[in-house]
Amino acid sequence: QSIFYEMFGDPVTNPKNWKKQSIKSVTELIQTGFAYGSFNKISGVPHLRPFNIENGDINLKEIKFIPKDISKIDKYFLQDFDVLINTTNSEELVGKTALFKEKLRCVFSNHLTRIKLNKEKVSPIYFWAVLNFYYKYGIFKSLLKRWVNQVGMNLEKFEELELPVPPILLQNKFASIVEKMELLKENQKQSTDEINHLFEALMQKAFKGELVVS
Repeated sequence: QSIFYEMFGDPVTNPKNWKKQSIKSVTELIQTGFAYGSFNKISGVPHLRPFNIENGDINLKEIKFIPKDISKIDKYFLQDFDVLINTTNSEELVGKTALFKEKLRCVFSNHLTRIKLNKEKVSPIYFWAVLNFYYKYGIFKSLLKRWVNQVGMNLEKFEELELPVPPILLQNKFASIVEKMELLKENQKQSTDEINHLFEALMQKAFKGELVVS
């Protein structure tokens, strides 16, 4: 969060006065998944559910598998840097968001919605971060439709929701920092002090314009 605030400011109040655009204008696809009642926990195609989104990440500790031969399943396979948002659940859980970067070939349930970004306009990592801020601040609550036992997000209103859009080079610089930090965490053999030192070094390079975006 601190990196985001330093580079972009609060996305809700937008103190740096970045140009704002609707979600619809920066996306290539907004697609709700499909329901499938029967499942097993051994083999088949992983069918991601709301419980697979946890603290902004994909959690695959529990997976429900469905058959591979379902009609039209191919159009639901997730790809790297797809953003997944929970659009049907309890009120406090609708809006939780994750970025898909898994090696497994997965599809997703009707309680989740996949968002593909126009990467020339918005970095998926930047977009994921903004949606997590919106979830934290309760921005999605104004978009909800309520039923007896659950609520759902009005996707038309979601598409109209605006977000600050800084220059894409700056977004990509932020994405590069996030990815480098995630790599450090995955290969965490250094001490906490060493990781903090590397983090500070990355931040210094970012603000000096020396960080190379791959």
